Amino acid sequence: MLVALFLDAATYALGSGEKRRLELYLSALLSMAPILAYSLVHQLAPPLLLQAIALRALQVCTLGLLTASTSVYADLSKDRAFIAVFLLFYLSYALHLAIPTGL
Repeated sequence: MLVALFLDAATYALGSGEKRRLELYLSALLSMAPILAYSLVHQLAPPLLLQAIALRALQVCTLGLLTASTSVYADLSKDRAFIAVFLLFYLSYALHLAIPTGL
């Protein structure tokens, strides 16, 4: 849900209209499915190299799906939608490094 809220705020800041907010939230949640499936892939691909490759591939799929859904439902150009999604992933990565999880 935080992903959808961040995308809503970012797209609004980048000039999105007020249309179709519910669709943006639902599509953002569905677009996260590839990266959420990583825990299953992590169990099925034991070697560390395969896990790393799978994680990167799932991240790219998620980036693409989020960019496409953000572009369509927030009425933004693909460039602006990618900027919003890239900011989301950068923030996620920065928080992952800043907050120790013990994993």
